Amino acid sequence: MILSQKQLKSFNLILTLQSLTENDILTSSEMAQYENMILSQKKKLVFELYFENKKRKEFYACKDGRVKSYKPQFIANNESDLIEKLYTYYFDNTLEIIYVKWLRYRAETKIVTSKTIEEDMGIWNRFIAPSEISKMQITEI
Repeated sequence: MILSQKQLKSFNLILTLQSLTENDILTSSEMAQYENMILSQKKKLVFELYFENKKRKEFYACKDGRVKSYKPQFIANNESDLIEKLYTYYFDNTLEIIYVKWLRYRAETKIVTSKTIEEDMGIWNRFIAPSEISKMQITEI
């Protein structure tokens, strides 16, 4: 997934707004304004990416009131939650994050021995962690 200049600008704006909400002292009304701006920018960016090559330009409404997306498939209680899930999918899933989740899953389910997990971690730390690919978004890979 390659972002256009406009999309990259929106993404950077979201990061800036999130940084302001985390690092500055804001009143509750200012915080609400920033949260609304962040959600608005996320919605705009997600809509551009998700609906880019789709005929239908709206999410699917389930009979029980939930909202659903396909390819990638997510279900949420409302559109805002679905947008958050899609935003996370597009922008907050680096190979490193997925790798850590995968390790936890393998350790919890005991699919493989702890020795195998240790060997995998050694390979990761020696070869993949120092490379640029570990910081890349899954959608880019």
